[in-house]
Amino acid sequence: MKTTPMTRRDALRAAAAFGATAALAEVASAGQSAIAPQVARPQSATTLMKTIPRWFWEPQDLAMIRSLGLARDASVLDAGCGKGNHVQLFAERCREGRVAALDINPRAIHAVKARFAASDLKDIVTTYEANVLRTPFEAGTFDLAWSSHTMHILADPVAGVRELARVVKPGGRVAIREDAYSVRFLPLDIGIGEPGIESRIHAASTKWLAADRLKRGRVPFGWPRVLKNAGLREIKAASFTFQLSPPLLPMQTEYLRKYLRRMADLEHLDASDKATLLQITEPGAPDDALARDDLHFTDIATIFVGEA
Repeated sequence: MKTTPMTRRDALRAAAAFGATAALAEVASAGQSAIAPQVARPQSATTLMKTIPRWFWEPQDLAMIRSLGLARDASVLDAGCGKGNHVQLFAERCREGRVAALDINPRAIHAVKARFAASDLKDIVTTYEANVLRTPFEAGTFDLAWSSHTMHILADPVAGVRELARVVKPGGRVAIREDAYSVRFLPLDIGIGEPGIESRIHAASTKWLAADRLKRGRVPFGWPRVLKNAGLREIKAASFTFQLSPPLLPMQTEYLRKYLRRMADLEHLDASDKATLLQITEPGAPDDALARDDLHFTDIATIFVGEA
């Protein structure tokens, strides 16, 4: 996808929109004391320029991590760290502490190492190639053990959370991010194909996830029960709304274009819907969905927090 570089004026407009979105993300949340309330303050143009997100999900990621109210000297484990987006935010917040980035995928660990190799945060972050079910840490090591979109792929999520509970200090916390499929941004009728394609994408995704869960083994209870069965207490949940409207940043447009193309590969989606998705993701085409000015993106992320 070819994109046009943003002017300073465009960047400021986008940053202003992002600033409002970040404020919404931090206050539009459900839950109790898992969230530390945030107050939106006026920002200068220079500050706004610095708030332009570095990756698509950063506004939502930042709101979730800020809600945990971590001290600057906190020790954090990111179990299933992927490329390290959350590791980045934890390290920036806990500059006097330490962040352990753990993943079973060697490519993910390589990406995290490369990310921090020349960073001023490199002495805070340590990487570990290991299984989340058998971490290399002693009991009572961390103030927080965090895991995003990892526990649901385990045959036994309770065992995964129990291992995270083992490595946090007495009174420390385990926070897992596991949420339902909630991305929405297309109008009901996009002008081609059958109306309601986004609902059918959700249905196909849910069907695939349900089939995948059956293969791994059924878990017939919700995430709060998973944390309880793992021995955690004072369990709370908090949800965070992430919203975007045009004009989107080039990075955001590219991400959503790739997202729709990935949806075209869904096993349980009808062939006609797959063809429609390919048609509306062709850059510059008459039906290019990402060129529309009537989009409004929303997503809801949920974290579940328990005390050891």
